[in-house]
Amino acid sequence: MGSLREFIRGSVVVLKRPCSYKGCKRCQAGLKHPGLYHTVSKGGKTQTTYLGSALAPRCREHVEAYKRLLDLTERLSDLNLALLTGKERTR
Repeated sequence: MGSLREFIRGSVVVLKRPCSYKGCKRCQAGLKHPGLYHTVSKGGKTQTTYLGSALAPRCREHVEAYKRLLDLTERLSDLNLALLTGKERTR
């Protein structure tokens, strides 16, 4: 757990959105611009934060660290239950 200092719940996703430039030929052709975003659900609503290509790799690392932390927490919980009850849980 000590090595998992920076973690973020959520996902890194690619969303395609139109830009705000009125003369954009891509948007006028019905195409959209891909962008990298972090999404997370809180209170039943999805929050989206633009990352861009510079922050996306670091955010992905933090999201993966969160998944490792969740897995570790589940395994520790199973171990603690086994120690408490004397019965080992199987998955």
